[in-house]
Amino acid sequence: MGHVLRRLRRVLDSLLHGVRRRATLAAIAARRPASVLFMCNGNIFRSPFAAALLTRALNHGGEGAAVESAGLIGPGRPAAREAILAAARHGIDLRNHRSQLATAALVRAAGRAPARGVGMSVHHFSVDVEEYFHVSAFERHVRYADWDGFESRVSGNVDQLLDLLARSQTRATFFVLGWVAERHPGLVRRIAAAGHEIASHGWDHARVTEQSPLAFRDSIRRTKIFLEDLAATPVVGFRAPSFSIVPGREWALDVLLEEGYRYDSSLFPVRRNGYGYANGRRDPHWLKRPAGRLAEVPPATLRRWGAQWPAGGGAYFRLLPYAVVRAALRDCERRGVPGTFYIHPWELDPEQPRLEVPCTAIADTVARL
Repeated sequence: MGHVLRRLRRVLDSLLHGVRRRATLAAIAARRPASVLFMCNGNIFRSPFAAALLTRALNHGGEGAAVESAGLIGPGRPAAREAILAAARHGIDLRNHRSQLATAALVRAAGRAPARGVGMSVHHFSVDVEEYFHVSAFERHVRYADWDGFESRVSGNVDQLLDLLARSQTRATFFVLGWVAERHPGLVRRIAAAGHEIASHGWDHARVTEQSPLAFRDSIRRTKIFLEDLAATPVVGFRAPSFSIVPGREWALDVLLEEGYRYDSSLFPVRRNGYGYANGRRDPHWLKRPAGRLAEVPPATLRRWGAQWPAGGGAYFRLLPYAVVRAALRDCERRGVPGTFYIHPWELDPEQPRLEVPCTAIADTVARL
């Protein structure tokens, strides 16, 4: 659990601070030059060095202006070793520097705020709200009729995520399973009250590949109505369980439009067993369907060695080096588009009951939580 939480905090702190960035940059644009605030992403390298150099220059010229530095992640961290060495070569001592978090109030107090490495990259943080026993890999061994007999863990797991998101000042999209919402209505209300978006994950975690168009329509309609009643807000987004809108099942996109959905996050543009839309586009885009236009928001991928690799979260976040997810999101930033990250509440729960199923891969995954 600690391993996953540390990675999750790094994703939130490093890449998912859109609200903080927007407030800070808006404040910069609204101010006229007066005092000076230098900013960079971490406030452990470029901005403290630049602020120290400018402070020395201004003091030498008798200006007396106040110069500060700040960043957007990780307050209280020491300057990087490279920054200390570089500053020392200029007669500046950064050994006692500790990073300061940029806030809208701090920027408003500054007359001029040069920003280095601060962009408008805002990524999507999403959560598939389901129980540990809903995992598709278990569906042959855990019957739907037996679900109510298992211990429910989802409420506590989601509360943990809500706390983490609140501390990181990050808003997320929660794709909620109707089955979960029916048994935990207060959970849906808490998510909505915290300012997060409520979206649909279908009713009973049935994969689109296992449903008829009529059954799929009933599932997404029932879930949408139920979630809207609980959250008192429109539900316009959908993500299929196990990203199961695959080639040959595009009719599901038309059904979504006909039922009032406006975006989908199911087309995972990778090639693998069980799911994947290998020829799909990797960035958010519009789909032109017979029923109208539908926005598609695919999970993040990493293009390397001529292939597209899954890197948007879930098992790939738990099992692969963190650098893979980070590289995928930074690639999105270079392309000027948001990346989409996803996680399941049960992935933060090492105390979840173990299910006796003949599936070595799942057993290994659970153990690594």
